[in-house]
Amino acid sequence: MKLNIKYPFRIGLASPKLILSWATIGFFNGKKYFREVTSSKLLDIKGSPVTNGLFCEKIFGPLISYQCKCNLFRKASKHKINIYTYEEFSMRLNNSLYCLKCGIELNGSWIRRYRMGIIKLVEPIVHPLYIKTIAELLNISKEDLYSFIYSDYHLNSKKFTQEIKENLEFFGGKFLIHILKNKDINLINDYKQLRESLVYLYKESSKKKIFNKIFNLQRFILNNIKLTWFILEVLPVLPPRLRPFIKLDNEWVYSDLNDHYKKIIIKNNKLAHLKKYNEELKKNNIFTKSSVILYKNQVNYLQISINNLFYNSFKKSNNISIKRKISLSTLLEGKYGVFRQNILGKRVNFSGRSVIVGSPQLTFGTCNVPVKMIFKFFSPLISNYNNVKFNNIYKESDIYNNIKVRSWLQTFCSSSYIYLNRAPSLHRMNIQGFIPRLDESVALKLFPLTCSGFNADFDGDQMGIFIPITKQAKLDIKKRVHTGQHIFSPSSGALLMKASQDMVLGVYLLNTDTYIPFINLMHWFSSFEDVITSYDSGLCDLNSLIQVRYKNFIKSNTIYLPITVGRLIFSFSNNIYN
Repeated sequence: MKLNIKYPFRIGLASPKLILSWATIGFFNGKKYFREVTSSKLLDIKGSPVTNGLFCEKIFGPLISYQCKCNLFRKASKHKINIYTYEEFSMRLNNSLYCLKCGIELNGSWIRRYRMGIIKLVEPIVHPLYIKTIAELLNISKEDLYSFIYSDYHLNSKKFTQEIKENLEFFGGKFLIHILKNKDINLINDYKQLRESLVYLYKESSKKKIFNKIFNLQRFILNNIKLTWFILEVLPVLPPRLRPFIKLDNEWVYSDLNDHYKKIIIKNNKLAHLKKYNEELKKNNIFTKSSVILYKNQVNYLQISINNLFYNSFKKSNNISIKRKISLSTLLEGKYGVFRQNILGKRVNFSGRSVIVGSPQLTFGTCNVPVKMIFKFFSPLISNYNNVKFNNIYKESDIYNNIKVRSWLQTFCSSSYIYLNRAPSLHRMNIQGFIPRLDESVALKLFPLTCSGFNADFDGDQMGIFIPITKQAKLDIKKRVHTGQHIFSPSSGALLMKASQDMVLGVYLLNTDTYIPFINLMHWFSSFEDVITSYDSGLCDLNSLIQVRYKNFIKSNTIYLPITVGRLIFSFSNNIYN
């Protein structure tokens, strides 16, 4: 028996080895090959991807499935030469086929959606999202750390000697790697010391700072995270399908992420040329301070461009034409980011959304859904159930007013369930199962007692409607998710289905004793149904004293019960629910 183990989704910090493994091609002749992007060019004049560029077919896979750039296999099959196979003009590497002429892997174009590349940075760069945590670990302010990263030594000239200023090896990311390596060794000792120091602290502000440090160190120790991972030596490049290009009005339009990657590659290549130039100057003993300043400035530009890739800190300006470019954090964060828009609140088929309205006439466990919505949800299922009849009616007549379709929908809904979800889904009561009923209105009608579980009220709240499609989902909705399973709170055990506000007021009005004490003004009724019809026509009020033959209390046909209309309605509803 095979167990399908589903591991939980987790976000963490990637090590340099893990980033390299994402872009590893394999070993060939004892050498390890990576998908490294070295060219800043995107497309050539013909509109095909440039080799070693950001859309390169060698790195990310072919644009057209199983077709390389030189198109050798297609030419061979076109001329009906059956001798040729993939292996004859390609080489095998890591169980994949690569063309010997152009070096493109013979695979499907869908691999361009998940295949990643890398940019090997000439100088180590500080990760922009972890600058605050690095400053807390090193017990320095954020401003001092920024000044050290960008080599602004005039701000804190007392802390650094002249040797560190002039030496290329001791600045920015390189020097921070050296410090964080020593910090990695003493990580557990620092954690113990910080916990012991809490005893001698009395100020709440200082306690909060140390609590944050302890929490961070605890996460690093438990998740085996090394502090040197905060410094980027290898930058991963997203798959090309996630940063696409398209032709509009004879012009190529690119994603903003491509511009960020392009700037990083240009600055990284410039830095590589400067490094070679400085090494030649060192050999000839012509090393000057101006070359050091140029090199440090170029590292700063690279740091800024990587900062803009991760988090674009755009300053407001009077020029309206300047548009903020999308960064990786803007794609993930916010209401319309990847997590909240596409993963957590993903739009699916057979789902809808509507404003909720209270409906006391409903029975427990049911809800009224608009006819048009129910028809859209269940039309594929009904068409499969009644192929010929349903399709003929669908073509011939007005589908919503057809009696046969209505009867089908009514019978189908009585044996089916739907999910109702109210955002934000903070606990399990926010998703409940109901039996749908047809309704002519536009709004979704709910039984008022179920609103406390959803934490909903009728002031314009909206709910999502979803249809269980699989057999497992249908079983779950009956046994676990149905509103009958959410009577008590799972946290406190308190009753959720309790009357409140207007319901309590209604019960009070039904049971008030302000009736008229004159027998001559009394009305006499033979059944409960007669009382309701006279009340609906306005012959009597809720507080009117009446004489009625009520079978639930008195079995004799000759004896009448003196009671008010309100109390009779209340006792009748109690008997129904009991």
